[in-house]
This record gives sequence, C-alpha cells and structure tokens, in this order.
Amino acid sequence: MSKTILYVDNRVKYVLSHRIPWLEGARDAGFDVHVTTLTAGPSSRIEDAGFAYHGIAEGGRSNNPVQELRLIVRLYQLYRELQPDIVHHITLRSILYGGIAASLLRSANIVNGVTGLGYLFSATDLKVRLLRTAVLLGLRLLPDRRMVYLFQNPDDERLFQRHRIVDPSSSVLIKGSGVDTDTFDVREEEPGPPVVLFPARMLWHKGVRAFVDAARILTQDGIGVRFVMVGDTDADNPAGVSAAQLEQWEDEGILEWWGYQDDMVDVFAQSHIVCLPSAYREGVPKVLIEASSCGRPIVTTDMPGCREIVQDGENGILVPPRDGKAVARAVRRLIQDPELRREMGERGRARVCKEFSIEHVVSSTLEAYENLLAESAASPTH
Repeated sequence: MSKTILYVDNRVKYVLSHRIPWLEGARDAGFDVHVTTLTAGPSSRIEDAGFAYHGIAEGGRSNNPVQELRLIVRLYQLYRELQPDIVHHITLRSILYGGIAASLLRSANIVNGVTGLGYLFSATDLKVRLLRTAVLLGLRLLPDRRMVYLFQNPDDERLFQRHRIVDPSSSVLIKGSGVDTDTFDVREEEPGPPVVLFPARMLWHKGVRAFVDAARILTQDGIGVRFVMVGDTDADNPAGVSAAQLEQWEDEGILEWWGYQDDMVDVFAQSHIVCLPSAYREGVPKVLIEASSCGRPIVTTDMPGCREIVQDGENGILVPPRDGKAVARAVRRLIQDPELRREMGERGRARVCKEFSIEHVVSSTLEAYENLLAESAASPTH
C-alpha cells in the first residue's frame, strides 16, 4: 500500500520554482503526493504535473487574525480528511500553522523544512524583534511528536537547537533546494562589456541598495560594465522596491531592469558575474546555486545561507551586508581579471555537482522520510 504525503508550502509559485523535483522524487518512491499552500494561487501547473492540489487559502497573506485562524482550521480539516503518513511543512509560517493543526492528529509524521529565516530574523527594529520572540516561543511550544527538521544551513540549525526548538537527534542538514546541473550548465562568456547580474525579487533586504550603490560607483569611475537586475516587484511586501524606482535608476543610466524572466539559464549565460548582496537570512539561495552550476563567479554577503554556497576566494567573494563600496571593490576585481572569473566559475561548478545537485537533495530528503517512517513503525505508540 502506498504512503500518502502532503506538502504544505507558503505560495504556489514556490512549489513550481523550487519543489517539483521533490514531489516527483516522492512519487517515484511510491508516495501518493498531495500539495496545499497558505496563499491562494493558480494551481493548474501543479495539477498538470500529476499532483493533487488542495486549495484552502482565501487569498494572500493577511494581518487579520480571524482569517489566519480560519486557515489553521482548514489545514486541520485537510489533515483529518487525508490522514497523511507524512506532512512536510515548508517555511516558518507553514511549520507554525501546520504544527498547530497537526497537533490534534496522532498518526501523521511531521517533516519541518526550514528554508531560511528571512526578514523576521534579519531586521532589528522593535516590532520585528517582538514578533520573532513570539514565533520562537510558538515553535518551542509545538507538541513533541514524531518530527524531523530539515535545515538548509548550519546557522539556522544551531539557532533552533539553541532555542530548544529541535533536538540534535531530530535535525538533518540538507543544503539548498537542489539544482538540475544538466540544465544549468556552463556556457562561455559572451563578448562585450561584462554583465553583473542581480537575480532576485526586488526587495530592499535582498541587497538592492548595495547593488545600486556599487553600480553608481563603477559607472562614475568610467568602468565599462552593465549592471542588470532580473526579478519581479512585490507590491504586497513592505520591503518591496517599486517599479517606478527601478525605472528611475534605468533612466539615470545606472542599471538595466529586465523584470521577471522565465529562462534563467539564458540569463546566466548573458552574465559574467552574479551578485546578491543580501542582508536577508537565506536558506541557501537557489539562484546562487544555479549561477555556480552555470560556472559564474559570485559576489554575495557573509550571511547565513549565502556563505554556504560561496567560499570566499574560491568560487566567489564574500562582502559585508549593506556595504555598496565593498560590493564595488569585489566586482571591480572580477571585471579586471577574466582568468580569475573563469577559475572561480570552474570551482563553483564542481562544488555544486558534489554538494547541491537535485539528485543529492532529493535522495537525502527521501532518506529522511524513510527514517521517520521506520521510527514510527518501531514506536510502541504507533
């Protein structure tokens, strides 16, 4: 008899961009795969891929506690209907809401995937610090049951252990969401002025200000280089950069904004350097894994998640967060040394193939499922 697994993610677009290989791996391993998300979105591509999608969200993320409580109730109802053998929560909101909903179910085994701690664990203002404290307390108070936590970087793993949310015996480190190294392959640099690529959502804490400052510095110094930003705006996010602001920088001749792009393989092929000066607690940024797989050197910050994919001086350069001058110095060094770019790109590609391939991530995740189910079967309370 096949086992049922339910994936609970925050948004449909994250399922499509990051999770499909996980779902396929689980299906190939004999699981009956189901998906739900905490915000509404077009699910047809998930269903077209052959996975059952359950729409439980009323819309986007809300500050209305009644609406959020209704979402938790719908999660519980879905859990009770499906009676899944494994529930895999992805992102902090899913872990917290799903943990509350699953606390009333005795049969489910819980996998909590921490894919980065984001703005909540990066910002320092009072409101965010109070919310962070409340979230940590809520996570610590979730019922102790058959549960494993999957972390993408050791910094997050240590934080959760320090706050007594997870026991080391229930903690697994699997770096990143994985990348298809056959698709994201190495291409030769295109001729012309070097292209420095910023591939991310247009959010201030992703390092937009530092990238723009670096672009302004090198442009004013007369360095022949193109700074390109690829990614969509996020009007619902208070940290979002407006389209008007991006267009203003374009008009100033500082950078180019290409908006959202479907074919990132082609985008990386047009780049010479990939730059993500994030001040955000990432899991392991998927775009940096993809960039390394494509043989591109990286400039990023010495932050949790980012430093997992980049070893300073080996396959890229680490800089302090919120430091446009440091970004400019790192980019200038790589612009002036094509051989260093090539060497760093080769080392990055080798690192990805060894540690960050989709095959490695999926097999490690399936192993965590198998171990959890084996422990459940051996438990006298099963």
